[in-house]
Formats: sequence, structure tokens, C-alpha cells
Amino acid sequence: GGYNDRQAINVFDTETEAITTLSTTVPEWLYSMGCVAVGTKIYLLGGQGGDGYGSGSRYTIRVFDTETETFATLSATVPGGQESMGCAVVGTKIYLFGGYNSRTPKSLDAIYVFDVETETSSTLSVTLPVTCRWMGCEAIGTKIYLFGGSSDSVINTIYVFDTEAETLAELN
Repeated sequence: GGYNDRQAINVFDTETEAITTLSTTVPEWLYSMGCVAVGTKIYLLGGQGGDGYGSGSRYTIRVFDTETETFATLSATVPGGQESMGCAVVGTKIYLFGGYNSRTPKSLDAIYVFDVETETSSTLSVTLPVTCRWMGCEAIGTKIYLFGGSSDSVINTIYVFDTEAETLAELN
């Protein structure tokens, strides 16, 4: 998917460096969604969807099975109904940071977690110090590093989220 590719699924083969397009498509035109892999499944969380900009943030969680090349829509939802959020995986939990909900409209400071084993979502008590979207995220061990993003202005701060203690700290 994505803004330009709409519902297409393009696969990049790292060995041959070739791109192929699957015959399977994303069930809905989505962009600005969280997209992470857990095992052989790729999770598409939230996003902006439908008929173009302004059609509204999505609460849906879709799973693409890379072995069967099929999609499933889960009954669980993204609590914040967000797009443009930071997203990272630790074990079997997907963490969502901030983002934007165009239905309200507002930027978010919440941290959500989706457990792929129980297919449940929850909102953590810890929040980001500012509302933020478009941040980069990367998990290393049990810590998730959050890079930059945008609120009312560009954010040049790096934060580390400890998934075991559920704490967030600014790095100097």
C-alpha cells in the first residue's frame, strides 16, 4: 500500500535486489499506517485510508500472512485510531507512539501496546512529553529508541522507552 501505490503489495528480495508485485492487494487504500513484522506476519495498524487525504484515521489492525499471501482484519483495534505514529516490536508486542488522529483532529501523546498473542490493545499510563507524529523508532533488546518527529515544530530529541519498566527517558 501507501499513498502512491494505493493497494499494491510490492516485495523486495534482498538477495536478488528485485521488486515484484503480488496479485494479492491490501483490502483498503491505506497510507501513513504503522507497519511491522512479527515472525512471518506483517501487521498494518491504523493509518489514513480510503479516498485520499482527509478521509479519516483508521482504527483497524490488519495482518498479512507472508506464507499464504492473505489478509485478515482483527477484531482488536488501535485505541487511538492514529496515523503517522512511531511503531516498533519487542517480542510479540507492538508498541505505538504518538501519531495523529484526523477524525478529531489532534496529535497524540499516548503510548499503546498491541499483544499479537492475545490480540488485545491497551493504553499505557506513561505518555510522550509532547504530542508527536512522524518519529522514527527502533527496538534494540527490550528498549525502543524514538528519534525526532514533529509536534508544533520539529522535535530534535531522542527518547528511550524501556518496555520492561514502562518508563520513558530523554537521552542527552
